[in-house]
Amino acid sequence: MGVDHVLAFDCATKRALGDGDATAGSWKLVELLKARARLELVEGIARKEGRPAGDLSLTHVVITPDGPQQQAESTDALRERIEPLAGLGAACEGCAANVSGDAFGCVGYLSYPVPRRSEQWILDQLQPGDEFGGFVMLRALDDFGYSGEPIDAMRARGLFESEQALQRAITDRHGTQRQVRSSQVLEALFAVGDALQPFHCALVLQWLGLLWIDGEPPRALDDPRPLIKLQQAATTAERRALTELALDSPGDDPALYELCGLMRALYAAFVLECSLLVSV
Repeated sequence: MGVDHVLAFDCATKRALGDGDATAGSWKLVELLKARARLELVEGIARKEGRPAGDLSLTHVVITPDGPQQQAESTDALRERIEPLAGLGAACEGCAANVSGDAFGCVGYLSYPVPRRSEQWILDQLQPGDEFGGFVMLRALDDFGYSGEPIDAMRARGLFESEQALQRAITDRHGTQRQVRSSQVLEALFAVGDALQPFHCALVLQWLGLLWIDGEPPRALDDPRPLIKLQQAATTAERRALTELALDSPGDDPALYELCGLMRALYAAFVLECSLLVSV
């Protein structure tokens, strides 16, 4: 289980999976990839134990409106279900939405429970409150009422390693120190609906100092030119030439690798001007 995300970038694969509807095909792709992952896990365990990987039974947990529910499924049923994926991955090579470089690289996830170090990484990236990114973040927390409560509710279900939100003191432009909770920042990613709009994705990257404009992060609060340039960039080529994602390598840490995958997806959503679909 985890937070799934997929770029709603129109392509032949998604239209095929969604009977002509690329958004429906995006969700179908996520579903099929999760089924394939379950099948590969069971087959891998069978090989390790020296058992034939025939028709086995497995039980997995599905999050429903009524809470977690266990569902049983056979490996034969899984193999049949993922048949539509056969041969589709080749079309992903060179696709602009392929942020991972692998087949179906427009899809990613954050594993549950979300590690504490992932939340700490998010807080560490937040920009100072007297610079552009931090100022925009503090304004958004106030203007949109990001309390963090939806994320705290997820914590209560055991979906985060840390039982309490992490905090960081941010001093605003007036010299007032404010405590920003990791749940507030994550609410802007995971609890504002199932589709993050392109400009929203760009602004969250600004909070974290990851979206550079003309080769540097915008800093001055009284200089509107960077934001105007973002708004006026009308094509993918213009947005790509104007901006860059200033993201360091996550190294060998699987949790940060997943989180950096989300950051790349946010950037791709802005550049390609498509929604980033999110399911928690």
